[in-house]
Amino acid sequence: MDSFARKCGIGFLLLLTVLLVVAAVDEPDKVDAKSLQSLKENTKVSVEGVVTNVRVLETVTLFSLKDDVGFVNLVLFDSVPSLKKGLLVRIVGRVSVYKDKKELIVESLEGL
Repeated sequence: MDSFARKCGIGFLLLLTVLLVVAAVDEPDKVDAKSLQSLKENTKVSVEGVVTNVRVLETVTLFSLKDDVGFVNLVLFDSVPSLKKGLLVRIVGRVSVYKDKKELIVESLEGL
């Protein structure tokens, strides 16, 4: 293999390594309802559970999620017509505090 091809191959491997490291770093920690209460505000996390309540307002959707140990209150600044009670979902969001209680501001939501 000539020098140019070798350099291109090494460059590609370095780029691939950097992308994999960035992807791994950006993946939020999975937490449960109980451990969420001890996290600092603005911490990015993921939670999985069953939607228990959904309240759609004009500019926000408020809902709760039940996991194995408790409940999480969530705030979604969007409308998701398919969000229904009983749906199993994975949420990525940031910890927030409202009226002295922890909640998650939803950044992404996917059905499981």
